[in-house]
Amino acid sequence: MKKTIIIIFLLFNTIAIFSQETNSNKTLELWTIFTIGDFVNENAHKIVSESWPFKTKSVAGDIIPEGLIDSVRNHNKRIWVKLDSMGVKNAEEKYYSELYEERTRIEKAIDILMKSQIVIDLFKELRVNQCLNYTKLIKIESTKYQFDIYSFDLNDLDKPEQFEITAICDLNQESIEIIK
Repeated sequence: MKKTIIIIFLLFNTIAIFSQETNSNKTLELWTIFTIGDFVNENAHKIVSESWPFKTKSVAGDIIPEGLIDSVRNHNKRIWVKLDSMGVKNAEEKYYSELYEERTRIEKAIDILMKSQIVIDLFKELRVNQCLNYTKLIKIESTKYQFDIYSFDLNDLDKPEQFEITAICDLNQESIEIIK
C-alpha cells in the first residue's frame, strides 16, 4: 500500500513538473503569499522576476487557509530544483537576495516620494475628498522609479480612476521629479 501511494505521489509530481515545462518559459510560477496592500513586496517580486524564467503569482492574502503554506513551499521547491537542474546554482538564495535588494531600493524610493510636499498635499486632498489612491510602480533604471498615482472616488465607485501625478524618484540624487 505504501509503495502504491509513493508511486502515485511521484507520478503526480512528475506530471505537474512536466506540465509546467511543456508550456512557455514564463508559465513557471513562483507562488507568493502577500499581505493585502504590501506594495513593496508585491512590486519587488514583480520587478525581480522579470529577469527570471518564471512569473510570480500571489495565492493568498491576509487569510491563509490551513495547509496552504506547506503547499506553497512544496510548489516553489519544484521551481528551485528545476532551476538548479538547468544550471542555475543556488537559485533560491540568489532570487531572495535580489528580492531583498529590490525591496530596499523601493523602500528608499518611497521615503523620497513621501518627503515631497506636492505628494503630501495630494494625499491630504484625496483624504479630504474621500478618495483612495492607487499607485503603479515602474522601474525605469537600476536607481530610478516611476510612481503613477491615481485616485478613486469612494462616493462614486462607478466613476473611473483619475490620473493625478507621475513622480520619478532618483535614488542616487535622492531627488524627485513631479510630472502633472
